[in-house]
Amino acid sequence: MPKKIKIGFMYSENSGKAPHNSEIKGWPNGITYASIINGISEKGGEPYNLKWDDINENLTVGSLYDLSEPKTLSDVSLEYLDVLCFMGFGNVLEVRKKDKELCNIVKKLDETQIIPTINPAKTVLKAREGKKRYLIDLARNNISVPDTYIANSLTEVYDMSFELLAKYGGYVTKPLNGFGGYGVEKFPGGDSKTIENILKEDKEIIVQGYVDNIQETGERSVFIFGENVNYTVLKKSSGFKTNVTGNLYGVDRSIVQCTKEEEKLAFEAKELIAPEAMIVRADLIGHRNNPYVGEITLSSIGLHTAVFENKENLAVEGYWNLINSLVK
Repeated sequence: MPKKIKIGFMYSENSGKAPHNSEIKGWPNGITYASIINGISEKGGEPYNLKWDDINENLTVGSLYDLSEPKTLSDVSLEYLDVLCFMGFGNVLEVRKKDKELCNIVKKLDETQIIPTINPAKTVLKAREGKKRYLIDLARNNISVPDTYIANSLTEVYDMSFELLAKYGGYVTKPLNGFGGYGVEKFPGGDSKTIENILKEDKEIIVQGYVDNIQETGERSVFIFGENVNYTVLKKSSGFKTNVTGNLYGVDRSIVQCTKEEEKLAFEAKELIAPEAMIVRADLIGHRNNPYVGEITLSSIGLHTAVFENKENLAVEGYWNLINSLVK
């Protein structure tokens, strides 16, 4: 019988119930993460959970939860695992508050190369340290994004708004360090107090032209595994008010065929930002034959998922292939 691959899944929301044994601790709270782990376990993987802030300076883990049986390992080296998957770092407030500590752990993993990771620690570190500055890099390299700037004051936001209002009819503001729709406002009609609060905390904010046909065309998440587009998910809602969906209820999701223009743009963005990345999610907006990059996700595999009515996660096969490529 072949040896099972020990796979560590790093995520913080780990108080959920195991689908096969209620006594097992460490399972994720949500079905999306759980369905990936369950699918990989069914393929022969041996899954474990750990939290990033439970990793010590010497890269030992205080509590490593065995997700196959009711067992918790204490003070075990990361070398016990064969592969480590960055599944999630916690909610947005936790990530913003502990950003420096999080980056230090990922930097340590990159420097020591103690264990292969998905995505590579180098990729995750670059994404965590750079935040959404990649949007500026894309624009400077003529890769299609809505006009995007970084402002350092409310006055700068106001000055930038004239050009964006004239060209797009509106603009969006959002923190460089955020996800899930946190702190995003659309103007006219947004709350300038949100901008003030973000500037007070972060000293900078993204200002971007608003793509006004998002309710019509939706947002397409192009999922790249290795060198291939595995699937594309269309997300649509009459409730869209900004250039991103956020984690909204009432969003209709469906599988669509990626257009050649969408595929080309997704790969162009990947090659510029992180050519070494093993997985990339490119969220595209605008017309399908002339899309913009809305956002690129590199640091958390939990965001590279798609679960539909049959509860099967479309990401499982792609992850399993990547995991096997790292342990050959």
